[in-house]
Amino acid sequence: MKFTFYISIVFLLVSCVNPIEKSNEKVKSSIYKLGTEIKQNYSQYEKGIQSSGYLTLLSLDRLEKDKNQIESKNILRKAENIFKKFTEKNQSLVTELKSQLDSLQPTKSFNEKEIEEVKSIFKESIDVTKSNFKIDSTTISISKKIINLIDGDCNYVIQENQVRFYTEDCIRRYNFLNTQLESAIVFANFEISKRKLNKLNNN
Repeated sequence: MKFTFYISIVFLLVSCVNPIEKSNEKVKSSIYKLGTEIKQNYSQYEKGIQSSGYLTLLSLDRLEKDKNQIESKNILRKAENIFKKFTEKNQSLVTELKSQLDSLQPTKSFNEKEIEEVKSIFKESIDVTKSNFKIDSTTISISKKIINLIDGDCNYVIQENQVRFYTEDCIRRYNFLNTQLESAIVFANFEISKRKLNKLNNN
């Protein structure tokens, strides 16, 4: 009888703790799953962008053959659709990830400091995705403006591996957009290098 009583007490004590522990385990499993999905979503986006032909959009060899910019517009349309789908899914995943992270509760086996460490790891991942989103959004937008420029009133020829316009205004506008694009690419490379350096320092 006493044995049964003690077992009942132990069961009650354990059951008071277990719900939070079990909840944390489920949440942690969900968090890591969401983290993987976010990485996979970006990986699929990168593959889609490559297959769309966007990386050769402003190639002079390609532009020289695409006199009416029909192919250019198709490439841009594909790239924008891929980017839109990626963005929608990414926002949904990140929102759910943040919600799951906020639902973690401290226990003896998983204290506040450890929770903050988990949040920090995934916050870095979210920040990287946001940074990539901003850079990609900027470069796609500028590339579209360049295509619209050369498809509009600005007549041009490609000579000696350069785009040559017939008016000073078109030259100025093209150079301005090209400088913006180059700056965005330089900034992107700088961000990648900075993240790699920070990772090495942290390790």
